[in-house]
Amino acid sequence: MGNCFTNYNSTFSGNVRINGDWGDGDIRNTGTAPAYIDRTAFASPAAFTFGDTPPTGALGLRQPRMVNQDAGVRRDFQIRENLRLGFQCDAFNIFNHVRFGGINTNITNANFGKVTSQVNTPRVIQFALRIEF
Repeated sequence: MGNCFTNYNSTFSGNVRINGDWGDGDIRNTGTAPAYIDRTAFASPAAFTFGDTPPTGALGLRQPRMVNQDAGVRRDFQIRENLRLGFQCDAFNIFNHVRFGGINTNITNANFGKVTSQVNTPRVIQFALRIEF
C-alpha cells in the first residue's frame, strides 16, 4: 500500500514517542534498530482509504533535526611581484554530526517507527594549493 496516512488509535494513552531522544545512532542493523514511535498509537486504515492523521505533525511528532556546520580558511602569500601562492582548507560537516533519515511511517512495514538510514556524509576536509603568475 506504500506510505499512507494511518488512523489514530482512540484507545491509546501515553507517550507516542518512545526511547527518549534519537538513541545511540546505531542504524546499521534494521532488525535491532530501536523504534521511536509506539506502533500501538496508530491503526491501519481500511483498504483503499487514507487514515485520519495529518501529513505532518501527527501527535506533535517531528523528524530528527539536522545539524551541519562547514568552515573554510584561505591564506595568500606574495612570493614575488608577479607570483602569488594561495593555500586553502575547507571542512564540511566539521563537527561530524550524523543526520538521520526519516522515521519509517508505513504502519504495515516491520520497521515502522525506526530510523534505518543516514542521509549525510561524515566529515570531509579538502586542501587546495594555487599558484598565480
